[in-house]
Amino acid sequence: AVRLAADAPTALNMLAQMAWSWGWAAEAEQVLWHAAGKFPKQLWPLTSLQNIYITRRDTPGLRRVYRALMEREPKDNLARNNFTMLSLLSGKDLTTAQKDAAELYASAPLNPVFASTYAFSLYLQGKTKEGIEVLRALKPEELANPAVAVYYGVFLASTGESQAAKGYLDKSAKAFLLPEELALVSSARKLN
Repeated sequence: AVRLAADAPTALNMLAQMAWSWGWAAEAEQVLWHAAGKFPKQLWPLTSLQNIYITRRDTPGLRRVYRALMEREPKDNLARNNFTMLSLLSGKDLTTAQKDAAELYASAPLNPVFASTYAFSLYLQGKTKEGIEVLRALKPEELANPAVAVYYGVFLASTGESQAAKGYLDKSAKAFLLPEELALVSSARKLN
């Protein structure tokens, strides 16, 4: 079926949807990756893969999607940031990820997404206090965003500021967290 549909993006999309509805996740992914490679101008295969990997909290799968998005659009800084963060979380290509995190932050230091990625990069380099300062420069409502607050709480806990960390770590209940992030929160809670 994949061979017969190989040159028709609509047919590949239908085939992927059918495979998914039948519970054939691996086959659906295979079709979607085929479509992503065969039709690089169409975004639906990568969007579908992203949704699958988000649902499964699949860090390597998401990292692969963001790598593909970066390759398609090298100027997409959000895709680059997401790939960088996933690289940092999974311990892959750390030197490049740290460089990219610094460059993204330098390009938009008030962007809370870029700031949290850069702060996490600093944390992984043993520069936690510098990471805390990067996040403290954000507006209070940006720092209160669960996706940013979790990292701030982890950093505070690691420097012994457990009372201040607790409120930020509690926001993890409202954040979408990958397994690596859940492990960070769990470790930080044990420091409290």
